[in-house]
Amino acid sequence: MPVGEYRLAAKRPGPGLRFSHHDRILLAESGRLAARLKISRAEYIRMAVERMNHKTASRLRAERLAEVSRRVRDESMRVNAEFAAIKLNADA
Repeated sequence: MPVGEYRLAAKRPGPGLRFSHHDRILLAESGRLAARLKISRAEYIRMAVERMNHKTASRLRAERLAEVSRRVRDESMRVNAEFAAIKLNADA
């Protein structure tokens, strides 16, 4: 077997672990790609998890910022409406 080639048959999970067909395909692909990058599959998966964590944190931050911005905008519109009502009463 060439260096870096992964065989899932040789790396069977313990008796308590069961992988679906899709999981086995993902593991094989990650092993092949890691080998092409000349890094371990564990390092490849760690990098993928870090990237996903970063993307998720960024998305959650953007969602929170959008929600806070909406609340600030709503409050600003209420304040502007109050000032407009005061100005109308002062002009009357």
